[in-house]
Amino acid sequence: MNNDYPILRYGDILLVKAEAEARMAGNWSAPEALRLVNQLRARAGVSAYTSLTEDEFLAERGREMFMEASRRQDYIRFGRWGNEWWEKPKSAEFRDCSGCPFCCLDCNADRLEAEKLEHIASRCRRVYSLPQACLGS
Repeated sequence: MNNDYPILRYGDILLVKAEAEARMAGNWSAPEALRLVNQLRARAGVSAYTSLTEDEFLAERGREMFMEASRRQDYIRFGRWGNEWWEKPKSAEFRDCSGCPFCCLDCNADRLEAEKLEHIASRCRRVYSLPQACLGS
């Protein structure tokens, strides 16, 4: 059929850019990040933010991306996946593990020198916010 193609929402693209701007600036109220979030809020017909916190940004992302199946990745990225919420108890730390993608491990780990393996493991921890215990080092 050839009808399987990814759909990207413009709102998601704006939020990804806003998050990147805020993280690079170290300030969730960075002018460009605030402008992008307020662009979405204007489209929705709600009042603009004059300042923004990480929690407010995550909540805004949750509202914009409701039912888009991206909340798990948001919670992992914001370090909240293991937290208690609604009817879910707090998770044990080992539950925060996610597999390191194959793009990080371009060959078998047993064939890598220890130094290279540690470099890849540290990159996975940084990029995917994985706890030290997940990678066994």
